[in-house]
Amino acid sequence: MEVSLRFLADIPLWRDEKPYELFVSDAGTGMPKSNSQYSDHASIRMHDIRPVRHDFSIDRQGVEFAQHGFTLQPSAADFEDPDKVPTVVIPCFAETREFLQAHLGAEKAVCIDWRRKVDNA
Repeated sequence: MEVSLRFLADIPLWRDEKPYELFVSDAGTGMPKSNSQYSDHASIRMHDIRPVRHDFSIDRQGVEFAQHGFTLQPSAADFEDPDKVPTVVIPCFAETREFLQAHLGAEKAVCIDWRRKVDNA
């Protein structure tokens, strides 16, 4: 399958400053909501790597597949419903942080964002 992907562009600014996007008010600071710039790449060949998922490591490829029996099973709609943030989204993030810390042996894990892919075709 071929897909189009959007990546962070490689710009000189990021040698000194990390890319960011703010999804909250700037509280009058005048700080831009984002310094992110993207580059689009078409016709990227995608493969199903699930049959070889055990060959991937966070240390070697920067991606790893891990399974965990999460207590919450939120739907995509739950993440779009503001009323579900305190009862579903926040607890889901907490459980994800705990899992990542234990799985990776990390001192700290932070969940900062979620995105839902919408097919506009």
